[in-house]
Amino acid sequence: MPFRCFSFPLLMLFFFFVCCFSFPFSSTHSFHDDRQSLLAFKNDITDDPHASMANWSPAVLLCNWTAVTCSRRYVDRVVSLDLSDMDLGGSISPFLGNLSFLRKLNLTGNALRGHIPSQLGRLFRLRELSLRYNLLEGNIPKELGSLTHLQELNLGHNNLTGNIPKELGSLTHLQQLFLPYNNLTGAIPTFLSNISSLTRLGLSENKFIGNIPQELGLLNSLQLLFLSGNELSEYGLGGTVSTQGDVYSYGILLLEMFTRKQPTSDMFVGDLDLHNWVNFAFPNRLKEVIDNGLFSEVYVDEFEENNVYKCLISLLHVGLLCSKYSLEGRPTMRVVVRMLESIREDLVANAVASRGLRPSISNLQYKCNNE
Repeated sequence: MPFRCFSFPLLMLFFFFVCCFSFPFSSTHSFHDDRQSLLAFKNDITDDPHASMANWSPAVLLCNWTAVTCSRRYVDRVVSLDLSDMDLGGSISPFLGNLSFLRKLNLTGNALRGHIPSQLGRLFRLRELSLRYNLLEGNIPKELGSLTHLQELNLGHNNLTGNIPKELGSLTHLQQLFLPYNNLTGAIPTFLSNISSLTRLGLSENKFIGNIPQELGLLNSLQLLFLSGNELSEYGLGGTVSTQGDVYSYGILLLEMFTRKQPTSDMFVGDLDLHNWVNFAFPNRLKEVIDNGLFSEVYVDEFEENNVYKCLISLLHVGLLCSKYSLEGRPTMRVVVRMLESIREDLVANAVASRGLRPSISNLQYKCNNE
């Protein structure tokens, strides 16, 4: 009997240690095992046409896997996963949320379907998240608002629906937010003005409605604003314009139209953006930035003499004025309209005086006449 009384407490103590220590260690190891998390991600990839993950196997060191970058300080901890433009098919595994040291996740340019896993909100060290040019659907997970160190969020060119979750207003370090070419709905949220660090905001080609929030004018660091392709009642030349942000967007649109360069192009890094690129060439070296296709049949010696080229100089000048970084330096849309009308009148008058324009540039003349 004494033996039984003594052994029972020991047995209970044994189970206590098993429950309190063994299981947490097992769970913690599973959560932090980056190798297993990436293998789980690979299992959800149904198509890998370029064999991008061919060396993702236990036989190869994790830090030697394609597209994987490890920490220099912490062994076998993944800090970057860049599988952009690999044409991968499948879905995004929620196990990526276990890569707790991850700072960059780039899955751009694939054919990934399904929803964006809410588990990505666990990646509290993440600085860059790019999932653009995929086939993702569903809502933007509100859990992404937990990524307080995030600096760039690009979910453009997918099939995302719903509103922009209010939790994104907590991303106080966010500098670039791009959500274009989706099916997002509702009004453009005013809480975006809380992200004072925001320099680039792209919301084009969605289904946003209502007015452009005046609060966006409080974003003093904002350099790029894209709102075209929505159902905004105050966007464009018609109606009463309530903010200078719309002027900026129109200016960038003019620059993009005649240079055929997107503001989000990889060529624009650091302080070089579309506005500065055109401004550096204005006015004497504009032929270096204007799309060559617009003058494919015009001889070089006629280029600077052409009335349409003069029209382009004037139009790009309007674009540069509208896209000035300082709100005070931008013209109002009424002033812009008067400038465009003057450009059109000069073009027509010069065309009549020179007995018509060359047929090879008729398309460009049409653009100038209709600005």
